[in-house]
Amino acid sequence: MVTPNRWHRGIYREEGTGNRLGWTLTTALREAAVLAVAGPATALSWGLYGLWYRQRESWGPLRPLPAAIAAAVAAVLAAIVGWVASPGLLGWWLMANVVGGMARLAWLTRAYGWPAAEAAWKRTQTRTRRAPTVVQVPKEAPRRVIRVVRVKNTETKEN
Repeated sequence: MVTPNRWHRGIYREEGTGNRLGWTLTTALREAAVLAVAGPATALSWGLYGLWYRQRESWGPLRPLPAAIAAAVAAVLAAIVGWVASPGLLGWWLMANVVGGMARLAWLTRAYGWPAAEAAWKRTQTRTRRAPTVVQVPKEAPRRVIRVVRVKNTETKEN
């Protein structure tokens, strides 16, 4: 069973045309608010993920633990800046998006299987080249032996 996406769940939660129109507007407003609040964090996480994906040959595979540590460092720095400078609502919003983007990057690397990709990458980096495998096939196929089997008539008459 597949869970419908948020748009579908938001719009089709009640029957009737009037209800659908109201829930469509409610869902659109809710998604716009989510985009305004957390959109930069989502864009930052996907941007960093894409950048690392493009540079994976030279930088190596991205791992979730360093990204989670970067998110924790960003959170500590945001707390220090917030305590020292009291940046206001816009400053808190920007710092929260940096922390959220880094945390989402750690989640993306875990969700999309980078640890498994890292193991495969390590195997290719440390493996020595092997000679190609050669399979020897006989030039002539062996003759097939066909046996004729005769079966006696096994039909019986009923009394």
